[in-house]
Parts: sequence; C-alpha cells; structure tokens
Amino acid sequence: MPLGIPRTSQRDPAESSWESEATSARLSALPGVAAVERSPSNAALLVWFDSKALSPAVLRANVPANVEPSIEAPTPTPRAYAAITLAFAGESSKQSGHQIDFDACALAREAAELLPKDASVLILAGMIWFEAASPTSATFVRDALRDASRDDYARKNIRSIFCVFYDADSIEELEKKLERRIQRG
Repeated sequence: MPLGIPRTSQRDPAESSWESEATSARLSALPGVAAVERSPSNAALLVWFDSKALSPAVLRANVPANVEPSIEAPTPTPRAYAAITLAFAGESSKQSGHQIDFDACALAREAAELLPKDASVLILAGMIWFEAASPTSATFVRDALRDASRDDYARKNIRSIFCVFYDADSIEELEKKLERRIQRG
C-alpha cells in the first residue's frame, strides 16, 4: 500500500530536503515499511508499507505536522502477479522432476480470484491446472476467452496453447470442448 507525502514548497529548498530525508529515515525504520522512495515527479515521498503490520495513523504520526499524506488503497494486482508467477515456476519445476514445497494450483487459483478479468492470469492458471483431474483448467480458459474478446495477443496464446491441449482445430471447437469438460465435472 503506498503512502504519498507531498513535499512542502513554502520553505527553503535546503530545509525541505533535510526534512524530507529525516522523514524518510524515520519512516524507513517503522515495522511494516517495505520501501521509502521519491516519486517519479520528485514531488512526494512514496512509502510502501504492509497495512496489516502498520496502521495509517502511525504513519501520519511520523510525518511533519504541516503535511497531509494521501494513503491509497492496496490493489490485488502485485499479489496476483506474484502468485501466478510463482505458481507457473513451481509447476514448471515439478514437471521437470523437481520437488516444490508449495501448492502451485492453489497459488494459481488465488491469482485468478484476485484478478478474475485478467486474461493473462487466467491463461497461466489454465496451464497450471491442466494436469489436474478437474474441470478447473477448462473454466479458467473459458473465462480467459471471454475476457480476451478484444485482445488479439491473448486469443493467439489461447489458440496456440489450448487448442493443442484440448485437441481443437479452432477457437469455436475449443469453446465447445471446454464447455463439455466443465459440464462433465
């Protein structure tokens, strides 16, 4: 979760810079703070923190009194991308004969639940679940097809990967086979 702290513009730049460095050091030391960095525009400090480990009130108490920070709500995107990346790497390792100590399918499902309209996440989740004896892979691919209606790149990936997996000659045939697989359970 990012916290944006605007720099004060009515002070001497040297004083403002010192205050910004002191604030950055103070915030970096707090438990739950992952990073403190300057925004690309250099108009604010960005504080990346775990909202479960550190409350916004504690953050506010550690910034200068004349500054009102803006706290943005967390988004599921980084978590979903991290989960699907780890799941794909784990499934690839497993298929290469290596042991993994986590459930790649569970991570893939979590990523798909976090970003249910992201065709790229759903495509990877479908690939990860393909070997499982369940219709989950077909469900992910069907949902990816729905969400990729205007994304030629995603449709090309679905066609090149899942038409082979499901022995289909076209997207239309793939859709029929996916529906049959989902209905069979």
